Amino acid sequence: MIRKGLYAAYNERDYECYETENGCVKLISYDKGDVANGFIPYNDTTFTKEVPRDAVEEMFFVAPYATYQNEKFDVSAASDVRVLLTTSE
Repeated sequence: MIRKGLYAAYNERDYECYETENGCVKLISYDKGDVANGFIPYNDTTFTKEVPRDAVEEMFFVAPYATYQNEKFDVSAASDVRVLLTTSE
């Protein structure tokens, strides 16, 4: 699975995340083991935890790209054998 979007470093791990209206950060995990770390099941495969913004060590945006035939393209998806490149043109 390719990483893309907003991430937060929390307790020495990186999680997908988004900022909430109340100034907190909602962390998203796909690891059922994170329930032991206070994550709440959202559905069978996704777990979330809301933490104060100052509990997050760092927030960063991941925007993967690839160079193909000397042109840069956004990467939308990837597997072991293929990469999906996107362009606005």
